[in-house]
Amino acid sequence: MARKADALGQYPIPNVRKLLIPDLGFEIASIDLTGADAQTVAWESNDEDLKRVFRENKIKIHAHNAKGMFPRHCPTGYEQPYYDLIRTGVHLVNYLGGDDELAHAMGVPKWEAASFRATWFHLHPAIREWHERIADQLSKTRKVFNKFGYRWFCFDRIETALPEAVAWIGQSTTACVTNRALVRAENYDRGQFIQDLRIQFLLQVHDELVFQYPVIYRTEVLTKIHPLVHITVPYDDPLIIPWGLKTSLKSWGDCEKRSWPTGNGTKEIS
Repeated sequence: MARKADALGQYPIPNVRKLLIPDLGFEIASIDLTGADAQTVAWESNDEDLKRVFRENKIKIHAHNAKGMFPRHCPTGYEQPYYDLIRTGVHLVNYLGGDDELAHAMGVPKWEAASFRATWFHLHPAIREWHERIADQLSKTRKVFNKFGYRWFCFDRIETALPEAVAWIGQSTTACVTNRALVRAENYDRGQFIQDLRIQFLLQVHDELVFQYPVIYRTEVLTKIHPLVHITVPYDDPLIIPWGLKTSLKSWGDCEKRSWPTGNGTKEIS
């Protein structure tokens, strides 16, 4: 069937995730790291306020940040449009997006974007100090490291390369955690676990793993995989980033959020 054009005469891109469907009698699962970039920034900068919020897990990090940045407008932290502005703005500031980029993404004047940046660094000076440490490291060694020992080399001007270097630390840490989770699960019990329960890992997409398993083994598979995929990032104060879970009997694109089984020492994640 031919696709229909929208009101602007354009043809929307289909949800290609719906093309990946489980085999007959199987269920497809998508697990992804929860707040990986934000947690990496908190631990890299050693921002104790942000680390405390992640540890306590009583309020979403964006709501906590909204309460701090917009105290008069966000008594709970979830008020709109401030909650969404925080989600967009903090990520860009942490990864050194410019004022023009920040203003465009947030839909605010440039002066307001600059004020947002200044307020964020006032509340979280450890993040600005982290940026300064990375800049100093680049100027002296032309390289940066993540906590797994991988290196990123700079062949450009420092001021140009700095945002890329900072982003690489967060993104490479996320990718390392995800890949190590995949390898650990596949190698558990010398692969017998995977073979016995007929689990098939299908792909990794940055912070996400997609796999399928027979529906009759759902509880056993998810119960055993949950503790296996939790990888420790070796900071002096170790970091373990939690995983969210979605499943579907139809396709990857139809996966819906669900809780992890609570058996064998695992905990429920909403």
